[in-house]
Amino acid sequence: MNNLKVLAINSFAVHGVASLKTSISILGSRILPVPSVVLNGLTNMPGVQKHFLAFRELLEGTFRLVAHRNQKVIVAIGYLGIPEQADVILEMIKTYRQHIHLIITDPISGDNDKAYVSEEVIKRWPDLVSQSDFVFPNLTE
Repeated sequence: MNNLKVLAINSFAVHGVASLKTSISILGSRILPVPSVVLNGLTNMPGVQKHFLAFRELLEGTFRLVAHRNQKVIVAIGYLGIPEQADVILEMIKTYRQHIHLIITDPISGDNDKAYVSEEVIKRWPDLVSQSDFVFPNLTE
């Protein structure tokens, strides 16, 4: 497992100390970051704007390169910006399962009894959790 990488699916926030920014600072070149959404700040900050990239294309292209390089990855699933991203992730898990060492999920959706994602996103978490080897929800989730 010398070439084991972490394919991390999460938000990327410019301001704040959460999101892919934190994961990158810890994992360095061992991370393959795939942003589910790019934000100018964390969702609890005023004036936050969400920007969506071509998620399907980026995730699928990343998995194609993993397969081409004959790598194994740990898939780490975090914040989802829209519910359709769950469908894309599930499809990629099915297609590239032989290249996935394990799946870790943090169903990022709320804190302190308050949700900060849509109800539609929250409803999709059970499908992803059922595919996961480890799940790390907080008390609200």
